[in-house]
Amino acid sequence: MHPSSAASAAPETLLSTVESLLADVGALLLQGDAPALERCAPLLRQAALDLSRALDNRPATAPALPPEWARRVQAVRGQLALQREQLARLAAITERQVASFLPPDRNGTTYGSGSPSGTGMRGSAARIYRSQS
Repeated sequence: MHPSSAASAAPETLLSTVESLLADVGALLLQGDAPALERCAPLLRQAALDLSRALDNRPATAPALPPEWARRVQAVRGQLALQREQLARLAAITERQVASFLPPDRNGTTYGSGSPSGTGMRGSAARIYRSQS
């Protein structure tokens, strides 16, 4: 393989990897599979970073990238923005759900006055929740 075609193949491989991982993360968001999403999201972040670096480090003498790349890169940008919004919505929903189970503490401390020499458990805001079974 000629060196210049190898240089243009690397960004193609990286872009394909980013597109594939975007699809995987999107599917995991729809499924609500948090553990798998936690494993896949860093892979997507690294692949996107690798693609960005490869494109930034292309020599000026390298052949131009195919015109369809602009369309594919714009699609990747759009998908990333959409997934960020979905994650923000999911985080807000989760926060509301947690707040409905654990009401906020009015005084901001859990054990005593908040100082190292506080009152310990006496007068604390800690509560024990018991099931009604």
